[in-house]
Amino acid sequence: MKRSIQALTILLLGAITALPGVVSAQQQGDYGDAPEGAIAYPGLGVVGTFPTCIGGPAGFVYHGLQVDPFLFIGPFVDPEFDGNAGICPQPPYDQDECAFGDGDCGLLFPSPCTIAGGVVTTCVAGGSATLGTVCNIATWGVEIDIDVTNFTNQTAFFNLLADWDQSGFWGGSSVCPAAAAPEWTTVNVPVPPGFSGPVSALGAPAFLIGPNAGKVWFRATLSDQPVPQGWIGNGIFELGESEDYLLDIMDEQTGENLEYGDAPENSLAYPSAGVFGAFPTCLAGPVGFVSHMSSGSVYFGNSLDFEVDGNAGVCPQPPYDQDECDFSGGDAGLLIPDPYTIVGGVEVPCPGVPGQPLGRLCQLINWGPDVDILVNNLLPIDMYFNLLVDWNRDGVWAGAVVVCSTVFAPEHVVVDFVIPGGFAGPLSALGNPAFVAAADDYVWSRFTLSDTPVGPNWDGQGQFDEGETEDYLLWLREIDTAVPQTRTEQSSWTDVKELFR
Repeated sequence: MKRSIQALTILLLGAITALPGVVSAQQQGDYGDAPEGAIAYPGLGVVGTFPTCIGGPAGFVYHGLQVDPFLFIGPFVDPEFDGNAGICPQPPYDQDECAFGDGDCGLLFPSPCTIAGGVVTTCVAGGSATLGTVCNIATWGVEIDIDVTNFTNQTAFFNLLADWDQSGFWGGSSVCPAAAAPEWTTVNVPVPPGFSGPVSALGAPAFLIGPNAGKVWFRATLSDQPVPQGWIGNGIFELGESEDYLLDIMDEQTGENLEYGDAPENSLAYPSAGVFGAFPTCLAGPVGFVSHMSSGSVYFGNSLDFEVDGNAGVCPQPPYDQDECDFSGGDAGLLIPDPYTIVGGVEVPCPGVPGQPLGRLCQLINWGPDVDILVNNLLPIDMYFNLLVDWNRDGVWAGAVVVCSTVFAPEHVVVDFVIPGGFAGPLSALGNPAFVAAADDYVWSRFTLSDTPVGPNWDGQGQFDEGETEDYLLWLREIDTAVPQTRTEQSSWTDVKELFR
């Protein structure tokens, strides 16, 4: 009986609001919140006409009030009396897609943007709203995912719209060189009764990202009935929820929202030896570069800062940017030892650190007490960690050196070490193996997180869809032969011999 009354209420509401411009009595339930009559794309000056408000020219989307949240996106449903969290007609615009603490949630990644004071900003400090690059494929579970729950006893349906042409309205498609990208990206994916989890687990097909870089409005709708052909984001449903998100599309050609390395390339790498670096850093450099088209969900440290080229955007080198000392930005995460940099042609500790060395030549370097870095993999899939160290100080990462009489020490120190999905913490917590210190001076190192393995004998270059690269100048001490070794040093050298026996 309750369902019948609710269904009748919805049918009546639909009849009242079917005519554009007619405002009905407000009915509590769930609505969308994309801009309607408010600025949708500040940089383009486009006002949104998305179907959000009751009585709006494009209609609206409505899901009936649920006594219990039977069908919802995210943790639960928060009821409203109109679109835009009840603030209709717009403006003002409510920024409801940033409300992670209430029911307007469910987007697992990437993190969304919003519009505040006429300026686009990310909802999460240090987060990225990048879905991917123009005219490339977005795969559920890799570039995007949304949490949905169906506690009903019938099949529900999930749909996703994207305003690829940034017109302020959903409908039609945009043309990429290979094919057209429909704005109705995900069509009536069945959600079985009792399911609760990510859309990626439902086998939702990948979709083609549109050709326009910049911000794009999305509508995710979970409904008790499939939506009809030609859907533009409106509709009246008995159950379910709709969520609207502002995400970023990256232009691969300009390098917007990419992350790069910053080790010296065509710049002095080891002043005391007069050696210039030939590390793969700059886009136009002769030895390649490393880049990450990151969603902002996989990174070192506490955040991620995007760049337009290597060396914090200062390419070609010189000047050398000293970006490894940027503790306040994304180029951080190294917990131990202390990083160094080059100032006035001299190797010096980064400001505010005492200059703790990585270790001593021929010592076994253990993760945790000797070296560690903070790792974040907020995606549900595995990532890969690699470490390069320029043991022979020749300005490139390649090959291996023989030290301590018989120890063979490759410069590709850690090879494709798995970082499990959902892990956030120091790398040492994963039990990665120790390695031998094979230098007694300053060495350039590259720490890289990536979505694909690089294989053995990596030279530090590559283009990845996820992750981050951090380059650090580290210092190692010589073996002190003038005084007896301490018990710790003796134990370490014993461990080295056992390791390579």
